[in-house]
Amino acid sequence: MRSAGALSVGVSPLKKLLRFRCLALLAFSLAAETPGRAVEDETTEKERAGAGQTAPTKGSQMIYGPVLSYGINAPGPKETRHVASKGLVIKLGDADEGYVCFDTDTLRMAAGWTGGFLKLQKTNIGTYKGEGMGAAEIAGEMQFRTLEGPGWSREESFTDPRAEKAGPMPKQEGRFKGFYLNRNRVVLSYTVEGCDVLELPWLTSEGGQKIFVRSFTVGASAVPLHLRLAQTGGNAAVGLVGAPVGCATKSVNDHLVLTLPAHSAAVSFSVILAPAGDEGLTLSKTFGTPQNLAWLCKGGPARWPQTIEVKGAAARDDAAYVVDTIPLPEDNPWKSWMRISAFDFFSDGRAAVATMNGDVWVASGLDAKLEKVVWKRFAVGLFEPLGLRIVKDVIYVHGRDQLTRLHDLNGDGEADFYECFNNDRTLWPSYHAFAFDLQTDSKGNFYYVVGGNQLGAKRDWHAALFRVSPDGAKTETVATGFRAPNGMGIGPHDEIAVSDNQGHWIPSSKVNLVKPGGFYGHVADPRLDKNAPAPASFDPPVCYLPMAMDNSSGGQVWVTGGKWGPYEGRMLSTSYGKSALLAVLDENVGGVAQGGAVTLPVKFASGIMRARFNPKDGQLYVAGLKGWQSNAGKDGCFQRVRYTGRPVHLPTALHVGKDEITITFPEPLATEEANDAGNFAIEQYNYEWWSTYGSPELSLAKPGTKGRDTVEVKAAKLSPDGKTVTLSIPGLQPVMQMEIKLRLRAADGAEIRTMIGNTINKLP
Repeated sequence: MRSAGALSVGVSPLKKLLRFRCLALLAFSLAAETPGRAVEDETTEKERAGAGQTAPTKGSQMIYGPVLSYGINAPGPKETRHVASKGLVIKLGDADEGYVCFDTDTLRMAAGWTGGFLKLQKTNIGTYKGEGMGAAEIAGEMQFRTLEGPGWSREESFTDPRAEKAGPMPKQEGRFKGFYLNRNRVVLSYTVEGCDVLELPWLTSEGGQKIFVRSFTVGASAVPLHLRLAQTGGNAAVGLVGAPVGCATKSVNDHLVLTLPAHSAAVSFSVILAPAGDEGLTLSKTFGTPQNLAWLCKGGPARWPQTIEVKGAAARDDAAYVVDTIPLPEDNPWKSWMRISAFDFFSDGRAAVATMNGDVWVASGLDAKLEKVVWKRFAVGLFEPLGLRIVKDVIYVHGRDQLTRLHDLNGDGEADFYECFNNDRTLWPSYHAFAFDLQTDSKGNFYYVVGGNQLGAKRDWHAALFRVSPDGAKTETVATGFRAPNGMGIGPHDEIAVSDNQGHWIPSSKVNLVKPGGFYGHVADPRLDKNAPAPASFDPPVCYLPMAMDNSSGGQVWVTGGKWGPYEGRMLSTSYGKSALLAVLDENVGGVAQGGAVTLPVKFASGIMRARFNPKDGQLYVAGLKGWQSNAGKDGCFQRVRYTGRPVHLPTALHVGKDEITITFPEPLATEEANDAGNFAIEQYNYEWWSTYGSPELSLAKPGTKGRDTVEVKAAKLSPDGKTVTLSIPGLQPVMQMEIKLRLRAADGAEIRTMIGNTINKLP
């Protein structure tokens, strides 16, 4: 086939007849998977340097497996670049032989190409921090293509029924159900007009020419169905194998269309797209009678049987909270880049861990000593998964494109069916259209949150918190106004926390306790939508976080289970930017949430953004990665924060009263220091809520003036039990940001040096 920008494929008939023999249709793929080569070429680093080339990135060297979900663009003019927002790229044969991209929104085979895989160097999975519109570019030579719109229709016109021509098809017209992996074969599963379809794309060759084949098993249909195959105008041969009587192809609206007549029982057939030269091409490759593809949907042999054993490092019990390190399987056969993006636990204490590059691994051996932790690759090819939840020991993963439920059909420790549990969301091409986290409430509803940075105000499915019903059938919006909410949490009473990060409309990082229908500040990216109308106000957070404490917030978790010390029932918040863990000291004043946060004296190897308690040992585990603005040292981390039972010398409660603030500790304080007002230093300031990135610090005493106010602590008084200090502060007022610095000593002699960053939304 020939490539010329947005390549078209014509309706040229075969000049030679197809010859059929009694060989199995799928014999091409019965062998086990041949490990693919790394994406980059095999030239040496010295040769690349001499040619002015850059070294391959970790993400571009990774062997992703037979599928990769991602946004896909084509080379060429801007108007023809977009291929699919939710593209499922399928490798056909070994690396660099052939690929197709299936659009899971429109159920169309969007493109097919030979040669190179994808250019990942500018993506979030190719590098530490991507750029552009959040899509990878096809690296090979385009062989066929279909334009945006329905892949199947009951009408020949293929009228696009979707609002704004984006997002998934109406469910009654078509729905993506998922895909099956069996060795090196990928079987797509979807419905069209209520009719079940299984599709297997594959590649063969004849005379050195690559031939694309799409094999189908289509359930009974009471109406004719039409399938777009490729754009017309090029030069290609199209053949049908085993097609039912009345099946035919013709040109409709610049596309080659296959019409499948109504049929009362399931039919299996294949469509062949082959290059046709000036003299035509004989397809002497033998094809037998097409088989029902259901036999491939039961799970095959393990693709990644190797396990990787590592020895963890349990910390010495020399503090109240210590950090144990669980090494990641960084040295693995597939060069998987272990940037940890989400995780959760099975009921037996094993962990399922997702990576930014689309893998899911299972870690076992998470006992007290961590001497033998075993990692096993479970799934691959997910679209930047930033959320993972295990429900009844089944893994659910949340990526940019959809919420995926992973099934191990044959019990070999690998996912065989990647079920599309919910894909209601429209994904607009945007670098910052990240879909963050995945949590559940007591009723079984799922929650995730999507950012709004680099998007205008009228983009649905962004800048909002969403709830998905327990069966995955329905999605509804809970709250709006989020810019870059890298994490959330659900409390023991179904409280919902969502963080956000400084930027346009968000003056500083913060933690919100969300209420249904709430608006939390972000309006639109002013660089794209300067005149977006802003509401008169927004729902305030529990607390803003000073930049010195957290410059980039992650997700939240509540302390439950009774094994993690004096913060039982409290919320913890992760700091991606500072690689730190914060205890949130919140309170409710007249129905208004407010409070502060204190940094726990623990440090992590990377920017943590997910945290969960293991049901087996009752300890806190955290995970994160390096990429965007962070002080992270390593590319990724998976660590345990363990309570040793030693005394905790940090605040555990904060309350605001009339002209006073009380701070409570779990252990008694030294009386002399606690009663000395000079050991408490307080500053406060407000922020500007505006479209400008961030905000200066603004005086509360002199509105409109930049700067902080020093707050006088008139007196400090320790309670009789020695655990609560009351600070007398005449004229105390609501303020967006307060910093309370403490210099105390515990009754046992331990030194206490810390800061509380808090917000006062309302006084009693």
